[in-house]
Amino acid sequence: LASAPVSAVSTKSPEKWDRSADMVIVGAGGGGLMAAAFARKAGLNVLVVEKMGLVGGSTLLCGGEWSVADSNEQRAAGIKDSEEIFLKDMLNVGGHRNDPELVKAMIKSGRAAYEFVTQELGLKPDHVSAVSGMSVPRAHHFVPSDLIGKLWEYDKAQGADFLMNTRVERLTWDADAERINGVRARTKDGKTIFIEAKKGVLIASGGFTRNPKLLEKY
Repeated sequence: LASAPVSAVSTKSPEKWDRSADMVIVGAGGGGLMAAAFARKAGLNVLVVEKMGLVGGSTLLCGGEWSVADSNEQRAAGIKDSEEIFLKDMLNVGGHRNDPELVKAMIKSGRAAYEFVTQELGLKPDHVSAVSGMSVPRAHHFVPSDLIGKLWEYDKAQGADFLMNTRVERLTWDADAERINGVRARTKDGKTIFIEAKKGVLIASGGFTRNPKLLEKY
């Protein structure tokens, strides 16, 4: 029997939506909570869908090191760093197989998120160190539970909505507009629901750093 490659596909839009929001964010870890904060700052109605019964995801389990170049904390410690040095370090660590433009985007967006946390939420790193091939100390350490707690409180205060214990299974497709327009999800009690995303879906449900094939491809 012949076999064909299998790939993830979207599902067609439902006749009726169960929920609706401007932006649907899949995952309530550090990335999803940060995305919700910035979406609310932009005036978007936000619904975060999380498969677990608590927020935090793998961010709660990480070491809490946040890489940012030329921060106030680095300057105060006499550490000379820049986005250019950060980029060079990242490309070297990646064996120059990583996309420089994606790395630049990561550096800039990471800096914007860091300034939001330190300046608007008032959370500060307790030390700066060098890890993972850094040529200068750039890893700003935060207690993960403190960071998640601050983001969680901010998002709720700003009106972001959360749907917990609900697993997103598929993106939905608008054939006429030729775009993703929502998600299909399953609640804890097994009920299938459809959630409309008027402006878009942001997937923040985890990475693939332990998947060699995906790392090789992307």
